[in-house]
Amino acid sequence: MNGSSRQHGRSSSSVRDAKVEEKPVVHEDEDEKPLLDNKKDIFEKITAYEYEEARNMHPSKAVELYHTILEKFEANAAEVLAMKHGFESNHPNRMLLLRMEGLNYLTSLRTINRLLKIRLKIVRDEGETTRKDVDSEQYLLQNLLYEASNIQSQVAASQDYKRMDEKIDLISLDQFYKDAPPNVAKAEVTKIDPHHLRISRLEYEFLQRQHLTDECARLESEKGITIKKIKDKQVKLDDVRPLLKEVLKATLPLQNFFGLDISAKKIANDFERHLVSPLYVLFVQSEAYQKSAEANHNFIIRIGGDVEAAKELVVAQEEIEDESDSARNLDADAEISERRILRKRSSIGMSVDDNRKRTFQKHPLWIEWIVKWKGTESLTIQFYYLIKLKIITVKSRVHRDATDGTTSTSISGNSDNVLMELFPNDCGQESPNPTNNFIFNKFGISSFSTYLKETGKPYVWAQKICGLEFPELGGISGEGYDVKSKMDVSCRNIEGTLKQIRKRLVSQSKLWSQMKALETRNIQIPSAAKDFFPPKNSTTFVSWEAIDYETYRANKYTKQLIVSEGVSFKDMFYKAVLQRERAKMTALISIKMDFPAGAPVFRIQLDMDGQLRNGTSDGSIREIEREINVRAPEEFAKWSDVLISLQLHKLMMCCDIILETDFTLGEAIGLSEFIREKFTSRSTTGILMINHN
Repeated sequence: MNGSSRQHGRSSSSVRDAKVEEKPVVHEDEDEKPLLDNKKDIFEKITAYEYEEARNMHPSKAVELYHTILEKFEANAAEVLAMKHGFESNHPNRMLLLRMEGLNYLTSLRTINRLLKIRLKIVRDEGETTRKDVDSEQYLLQNLLYEASNIQSQVAASQDYKRMDEKIDLISLDQFYKDAPPNVAKAEVTKIDPHHLRISRLEYEFLQRQHLTDECARLESEKGITIKKIKDKQVKLDDVRPLLKEVLKATLPLQNFFGLDISAKKIANDFERHLVSPLYVLFVQSEAYQKSAEANHNFIIRIGGDVEAAKELVVAQEEIEDESDSARNLDADAEISERRILRKRSSIGMSVDDNRKRTFQKHPLWIEWIVKWKGTESLTIQFYYLIKLKIITVKSRVHRDATDGTTSTSISGNSDNVLMELFPNDCGQESPNPTNNFIFNKFGISSFSTYLKETGKPYVWAQKICGLEFPELGGISGEGYDVKSKMDVSCRNIEGTLKQIRKRLVSQSKLWSQMKALETRNIQIPSAAKDFFPPKNSTTFVSWEAIDYETYRANKYTKQLIVSEGVSFKDMFYKAVLQRERAKMTALISIKMDFPAGAPVFRIQLDMDGQLRNGTSDGSIREIEREINVRAPEEFAKWSDVLISLQLHKLMMCCDIILETDFTLGEAIGLSEFIREKFTSRSTTGILMINHN
């Protein structure tokens, strides 16, 4: 205790020598206490004294005093350091004095730090004690509130208590006195006493229910007898069916002789009966159009699929409907309820992939159109119905049989896109039914377009010719109107749709003819258009091949067209290669599905021993592209059916010009290595003009 007092005394004297008015942190006791022999008592008294000092000290003043002493200590240390380095006169007494002051400052800092930590512990202990008291009071309050709530709920239940007989819907009083027997009605008593009135009405209700139970038992007995009769007749009919099949099979030659297609009609009728409603509407309207005077034999309708699977699907749907009805019925059979629960559990236990497959499940039957053109060319269109999404999807295939028995590959890769944008902005990439978005979100389906290869494309025109209209299509829901309305919608759209399909098939047929010729490096030019070209081109046409959209967009010089949406995945893409000696020109061509309404777009790159020139950095190449893409379609407008061949021929001519005139335009050093075979003019602006003479 005395040692601690002496240290604090030295600290106080040092602070007073530095002319600081703050009071020392620890004061020396007025009456010096005698030393105690017991060290434990000394420790306890020192600890109690420090706790008392920490409790009474003001934190802000202690911090201020701490910083003041710290500044003094820094000054003291700086002076000692200066004396050590000889910057000031070295007096041994002064050095000793400074060391003593420094020790006093350190002792004071440690004392303040310890007191602050003790005070922090005291505050935390007090806070913890207070928190425990508050928690205890809070728990007590929650218990009281729970008990009060429980009592209130019991009071409310007592007030709302209803007798079992109150749930019975009794007949009115007038009807009771009119229909009930006198020994049950007891009008002289029940009109006076409400209690007896209630008992009498319940007794009459019991008699009525007994009568209904007896009547129900009688009807059930009659029902059993009727069901037995029906089963007996069904057995007889089942026995007759094989005999009828044998009769039809035996009379098949006779049917063929008289032109009676009874068996085929029977099979067709069996298919028709199990078509889902939208496909049935399409089949009826298609047959009507086929038999009309405006149609011809080039339009064929068929029903494909598994009729047995369609029958099983109908039975499964009827079971689900029956189970849904039984769920609402209080007297439902226990076996049906158990089966419904098992079915629901199996559905819940399905994986996400299984649920996605069920989302895109097709109806087992589908409708097939075959639209013929020129005898050897035809377009097959298959219409499917997605059961859960309630939309129609379409798959298409183009069949072309060449005279030599071969099939071209240039167009075959785009058969599935032949119906894309048959009408403006109808690409078939998204579901036209807005309610499908909620189903997709439920099963984590980000985009419908990723499943198009499996399901087919849900074109808007396909929905309309099947009688389906959705809010976004300007109509009402496909499930919300009758069959007559569906027939009207289909009738209004089927003829126009078929005309558009035939128009598209004609244009695609002409395009296919061009592609087949180009694959054999045969550029077809009408005789009237030969005056636009020189008699000979030195550049040769090397190859023509179909490419996909990913290959097209992988080339950097096509990026500008893709960004500006001049081309898209909906187009057809091809690659043409031209060559003259060591110069190789590559042309990437994009063709719209509505060709020749939209002209092909060429992107060109010239390769000279690894030195690449294209429209992104070369003005001459840009001018060639302008000549091919803009001026050529205007110049050859009356030969639009062979526009691609004419553009390629003109590209060969332009390739000769740019190779023969590089030295004139400053693109090459010295004379051109290519022999000038054409007389050119206007060598500084645009493409050089050619004198064909």
